[in-house]
Amino acid sequence: MLQISYSNGKFPCAWKIANITPIHKGGDTTKLSNYRPIALTSVVCKIFESMIACSVKSHVDNHCLLLPQQHGFVTGRSCVTQLMNVFHTWLNILDKPRPPMIDTVFLDFAKAFDVMPHDVLLHKLSSQYNISGNVWQLFKSFLYGRKHRVIYKGFQSSWHPVTSGVPQGSVLGPLLLTFIESQCALFADDTLIYRIIRTIDDEHVLQRDLNSISEWCIQNKMKLNAAKCKVMRITRCKQPNVPNYNLNDSQLEVVSEFKYLGIILNNKLSWDDHVSYVVLRANKMIGFIFSVARHLPSKALLALYKSIVLPILEYGQPVWHLYLKKHIDAIVQHVQHRATRQILKQKRMDMSYNDRLKSLHWHTFSFSFVTV
Repeated sequence: MLQISYSNGKFPCAWKIANITPIHKGGDTTKLSNYRPIALTSVVCKIFESMIACSVKSHVDNHCLLLPQQHGFVTGRSCVTQLMNVFHTWLNILDKPRPPMIDTVFLDFAKAFDVMPHDVLLHKLSSQYNISGNVWQLFKSFLYGRKHRVIYKGFQSSWHPVTSGVPQGSVLGPLLLTFIESQCALFADDTLIYRIIRTIDDEHVLQRDLNSISEWCIQNKMKLNAAKCKVMRITRCKQPNVPNYNLNDSQLEVVSEFKYLGIILNNKLSWDDHVSYVVLRANKMIGFIFSVARHLPSKALLALYKSIVLPILEYGQPVWHLYLKKHIDAIVQHVQHRATRQILKQKRMDMSYNDRLKSLHWHTFSFSFVTV
């Protein structure tokens, strides 16, 4: 079946239908915009997509067709590598006598996976990536003639045709969304652009870049959500001037912190805000675990902690590596002390923290993450 599909350059119709499961992203549960549609497609189709994806990725890598700034869906790269590159660059800029400012614009593409027209995607594959023949025909067949329906809490909608975009949850979808912009950092459609600001002329250049991006969106039938695009002025100055940038005739909001790829960045490049965010999230998850599973034995509770809470503390550690005592204390005092006590089902003062760690055969957080 797979060989026949490849030879004919066609996906079977049964492989091009999808059940959409809405996943809540956060915020008001009554707003549709706060849900991400995940397409559940045929398992056999996913296997076939994976085979095609490997071939296309090899073609793209061998011919260096992706910008070096792109870290999304690239072998050996991730959110963490993208953040490390950007953060290292910013620190080098600010680690100088009388350092300049850095104006950073975080861009938000409105429904990037949903609105890109199929003809634009196919044209990019042939013109920019030199993909032709049966593989190009397979992409065309993959995109056209798709149908989906929404299934939620036992209810289902009628079938509707898919006229633009690519299905989230598919394997090939991410390959079709690589935005090429100058002087930027990319992770799929999560994009930021930044520029060193020494004079007003530098601000004008950055504004022209934003205008160029806006024009690119019009040409490619994409849309930027100006209300969600933010500006952050990174500086050592105590009272910097407030930057003023516009996008699609809307003035961009200036923020002192922004959550980018799961990490809270602030305009002083300190990790105070992110550590507070991590402690809050970890404590909420600890509370959830022990509210629904407190009857489980300590060994099971420890396994739940390590599988659910510890990833929250570990995510992006190469970027925001703990080195300040106040940050280490915040994690140890507010998260690990509480977790070890509740895992062992003890009250305060029943056992010292170090004795609890020995009982659980567990290193302290500061030892695990600070020593190399």
